[in-house]
Amino acid sequence: NFDLMYPGNLGRVDELDSLLEVAAGQRPDPAFTLVFVGHGARKQALERAVRERGLPNVAFYPPQPRADLAPSLGVADVHFVTLKTGVERWVFPSKLYGIAKVGRPVIFIGAATSEIAQCVQSAGMGEVFSTTETLRIVARLRTLREDVALRTKLAEAALAFNQRGF
Repeated sequence: NFDLMYPGNLGRVDELDSLLEVAAGQRPDPAFTLVFVGHGARKQALERAVRERGLPNVAFYPPQPRADLAPSLGVADVHFVTLKTGVERWVFPSKLYGIAKVGRPVIFIGAATSEIAQCVQSAGMGEVFSTTETLRIVARLRTLREDVALRTKLAEAALAFNQRGF
């Protein structure tokens, strides 16, 4: 299995609709699973949308206790971090730090000019996509699944980002 994770808040500033599009694009391939770990204002609507769209490759889990956070983050092969366009001046998703600490590649969906996008790109720990590039994300995830060396390179960059102290 190739596990994708969106950890943390499922809130109003998070770009979650794109993740459903990515899950729909991965539906024909049972090797992909998208896991949401957390809660928030949009969780119920997101669960409803998953049921309505018939996305068997999406699962929801409750937030993990702080003591279990690193092991929980470590089970995914790739993590998503997202922000709705327009909020990046006020919000920086701190989940990036936990993901870097466990050394996992990041797919950021949001404004390429945002601070978090620049962190992901400059650290070399993942890639940045706009909300309209879900087909490109699906293709890239297939590449990441097959290319262990690339995944390892991104993971090592994430660990280096963590070791530098952000």
